[in-house]
Amino acid sequence: MLRLAALLSILGGFAGAAWASIEPAVSNGPAPLAKAAIDLIMWTIEQLNRLNYLVASGAARDVLGLLIGTALIVPLMQKYQTSPIIGFLIMGMLLGPSGFGLIANHHAIHFVAEFGIIFFLFEMGLEVSLPKVIQMRLDVFGLGTLQYAGTACLIALIASWLSPAISGGGLVVLGGALALSSSAFVLQLIKDQGHLGTRYGKASLGILLFQDIAIVPLLVVVPLLAPSGGSSSLVTALCQAGLRALLSLGMIVFLGQTLLDKVFQYVTNNHSSEAFLSVTLGTVLLCSSITEGLGLSNTLGAFLGGVLLAETKYVHQVESDIAPFRGMLLGLFFVTVGFSIDLVLVCHQAHLIIPIVLGLLLLKGLVVAVACLGAGIAGTSTAQAAFLLAPGGEFAFVVFGMAERLGLLSGGMSKLLITCTALSMGLTPLLGKVGTTIAKELRVRRGSTSFKGEDDETKSMLESLRPNEFIIVCGYGRTGQVVCEFLDSKNIRYIVFDPNPMTSVKARASGLPVYMSDCSDYEVMQKFRVPEARLVVVTVPDQGVANNVVKNLKTNFSDLKVLVHAKNDDQAKYLKEELKAEGIVPSMPTDSDLLALPFAGQVLKQLGRNDEKLTLSWRRSAANP
Repeated sequence: MLRLAALLSILGGFAGAAWASIEPAVSNGPAPLAKAAIDLIMWTIEQLNRLNYLVASGAARDVLGLLIGTALIVPLMQKYQTSPIIGFLIMGMLLGPSGFGLIANHHAIHFVAEFGIIFFLFEMGLEVSLPKVIQMRLDVFGLGTLQYAGTACLIALIASWLSPAISGGGLVVLGGALALSSSAFVLQLIKDQGHLGTRYGKASLGILLFQDIAIVPLLVVVPLLAPSGGSSSLVTALCQAGLRALLSLGMIVFLGQTLLDKVFQYVTNNHSSEAFLSVTLGTVLLCSSITEGLGLSNTLGAFLGGVLLAETKYVHQVESDIAPFRGMLLGLFFVTVGFSIDLVLVCHQAHLIIPIVLGLLLLKGLVVAVACLGAGIAGTSTAQAAFLLAPGGEFAFVVFGMAERLGLLSGGMSKLLITCTALSMGLTPLLGKVGTTIAKELRVRRGSTSFKGEDDETKSMLESLRPNEFIIVCGYGRTGQVVCEFLDSKNIRYIVFDPNPMTSVKARASGLPVYMSDCSDYEVMQKFRVPEARLVVVTVPDQGVANNVVKNLKTNFSDLKVLVHAKNDDQAKYLKEELKAEGIVPSMPTDSDLLALPFAGQVLKQLGRNDEKLTLSWRRSAANP
């Protein structure tokens, strides 16, 4: 009603002003009245002409075009259950220079969009603490080295065979740049699917982390390979790059331990959300500026800043504050990738572009597959990782642009390679779906063998487990899923048993270690190495079934440590006195998903982990159900 009243008031005022201007003419006859009407129309047109800047080429039209395009594309992609990334790419192609050309200042958009990658890598750092990086060292430095070095060498060899005129420096640029994959695309897809805890998710993350590290020496080497690269030796330059990396890491760690914690504590005590947001944004930009100022990748600094804050009690609030900026700017980055796809060039040189894109996808996928299989990763997880990491990466644009300025690549070749890389990146969501579909089909075809632990993927997983370093979870309902998500956040390995075949089939098809069993079969417990588990967590919703599961576990393995999600104090008392197991009763009075959060905190507490972040998350969730 208030809005309607305001609208009527505005219209009434406009009508009154118009009538006041023509009232004298009305009293003098029809001719003056017609003239007054024409004057009013001309005045209206004149005022509307003032809004031409909204449709003329400029910053206002660019902003409106991007906002309106996002508002239309994202819901449309969600309606057809398609990744929004594809929508952003299409929007970039349509609005960009090779489309309708509605975005004039695309270079400025590129500059702003780079912050999307910075914020995204910072957010990834928040989920990857330093202990987790150390645990992932085999994936980062083992798989990562094999993938990057193998792909770069093969691409350089093939390029030298197909085009002998390319210089040695150009071959290094081609191999090093095309071997990169897109952290923004791949990690966003894995995160959206909730697969960061799967084997292929961890392998993909490890390879991408190594690629982010490899960008540093690549950017250092490229200027030295130019015809006028100077007299500095390659060894000297690489040593300087290594020292710069150590210096930047030391500065970020020093600032984090001496200043950041105190600043965050200060703004938290003052209960100022604006100040907290300012400190968060300042932390991201400061860390990225430190590494960029030292000649390294700005995303590397953002990632290190996130890792630094990953083990603090402010991590959930920081992640919540950064999410809107990350989502908006990362979407803008995907739009700029669409800008780079030159449709005219694709049409004129399709005979070159299509073979290059297909060859790149095939070669990179095969190298990733060989590296993963050589590391003992199962075929299904290998297929998912190979399809996701096959396309090119965003940093190839930076490398190709630098090589063109230095004379290592011609302008035409650089544009061709950028278009091919952008096209391959645009295929990432489709390839991810293909890899997931293939993996699901393979898992479903294996049927009962996957539940019995007789398939190759399960055998590989069991062989990789170390005694007393994994958890057994009985029950994959709401509470069990929350517990597993928190175990994933701490990079703790686990195996889940659930008697529901539909639950098990769906989870196994997604690559999660969920098996159809209730922990009552002695042979199953032995096959899945239950006696070697650090802790068994029972989250079965039925009280009687849960008690029987604990009874079977304690009968066969009396020393096994068992933690149970108890329904009430009576069950907790029974578990403690009769079965020598610990039962935890949630402290919330109603049955909701929030019940799982404090119980998950107790699981981490049993493992000797700091659960301050979990407590903060639970309180914030309880305050905003």
